[in-house]
Amino acid sequence: MAISFTANMDKTWKYLIKSGTTEAGAAGLMGNLYAESGVIPNRVEILCLKRLKEAGKNYTDKTYTAAVDNGTISRAEFVHPLPNRQYGYGLWQVTSPLRKTRFYDFIKKIKKASIGSLDVQLEYLVRELKKYYPEVWKKISTSNDLAACSDKVLLDFEIPADTGITVRNNRAAYAREFYSHYAKTDPIQAVIDVAAGEVGYIEKASSSSLDSKTGNPGFNNYTKYWRDVYPQFQGLEWCACFVSWCFMQAFGLETAKAMLKHWPFTYCPTLAALTTNKTPERGSIVLFWRNGEYAHTELVVEVTAQTITTIGGNTSAGNSVVPNGGGVYRKTYQRDSLNSNNKYFMPDYSLVKNVSAPASKPAKQNDSAALSEIPKETGTVIATDLAVRTWAGTEYPQIKSYPVLKRGETVGICDSIAANDGTEWYFVKIKNVYGFVCSAYIEKT
Repeated sequence: MAISFTANMDKTWKYLIKSGTTEAGAAGLMGNLYAESGVIPNRVEILCLKRLKEAGKNYTDKTYTAAVDNGTISRAEFVHPLPNRQYGYGLWQVTSPLRKTRFYDFIKKIKKASIGSLDVQLEYLVRELKKYYPEVWKKISTSNDLAACSDKVLLDFEIPADTGITVRNNRAAYAREFYSHYAKTDPIQAVIDVAAGEVGYIEKASSSSLDSKTGNPGFNNYTKYWRDVYPQFQGLEWCACFVSWCFMQAFGLETAKAMLKHWPFTYCPTLAALTTNKTPERGSIVLFWRNGEYAHTELVVEVTAQTITTIGGNTSAGNSVVPNGGGVYRKTYQRDSLNSNNKYFMPDYSLVKNVSAPASKPAKQNDSAALSEIPKETGTVIATDLAVRTWAGTEYPQIKSYPVLKRGETVGICDSIAANDGTEWYFVKIKNVYGFVCSAYIEKT
């Protein structure tokens, strides 16, 4: 579900940036705040309200907060709303007795403000991070790696019972929405965010379920990346294709071509021949030297004095270079363990002219869930035979259930989308079947 942005969120973003977080850090933190409370400062954990009601105490977020403010709920009761029970409260759902006591004392005793005050909660949030969680603060105040900031807040600050991959992915997705909405233009972050959104994708056994991250798993190198970039190579190794796909998604086909100096980038030695750079930089493309050739590639998303963090396709988890590994993974390498022959191609990000903040949450060109399924207009076929395809573009196969429309047939036009070559295509409904047709052969009626 898309986030509905509020005045609380606007104020929170501005406060965090003013306090010294990076934009990625602010978004990573806010993605977690949203998951915990919806960025609502007087939010009481739902289970707490339920258990209190069962005990004969019927509260809402508003009345509970008022009861804390006027003393009806004491400091001890705020820390333990029920005997030996702990529940969350506030922007980041403060829960543990020690943290809740500090939170209460700062707001009620030092600031003498409402426990539900957004301004004072934000002040204490930054104070708590700096004083008691310095490594988390360091991460969100220095890193431009959105997913890494989100994970750091989740794993070392929020620390909920469930920190599994689904929770991590959901919070990172929220972080990307906040970044998309608030952050300034940053083309490097834009392509990093496209890549980060693909982490967890598994290659397929066949051409089925290409858009699903985990459906139809196999080791036959079938991916949506080949389908979208160069379908003729479907079934071949795809690490370079994944990089091409990320740039195409972030900036469009023509800009991606110019940035990578050729198209498509599907063969590591080709890009390696276009650079002599041996220094990793955020946003560069690493070409790994293995067994006498450049055999694998990934996108560099963060660089420190000791490590390089990447996101790559057709690899596996761990901290070693693994070509043809079967999925999209975020990896961290020790710099002193990498081959000195590795090269780092830096795309010309100055060629990006029109990246706005939403580029960090790119339009998913092949995510049909992002397209409306409700017809907005009616169209009539003006071609003798019009192929109905599985996606926008003549390179995609025709749908089996209704492969061809005849002249004069009508369709419901649900949405439009640009094909890889820039032509406009319609997403149409034909009776109870959906498909894609070139808009040039449909006349709106």
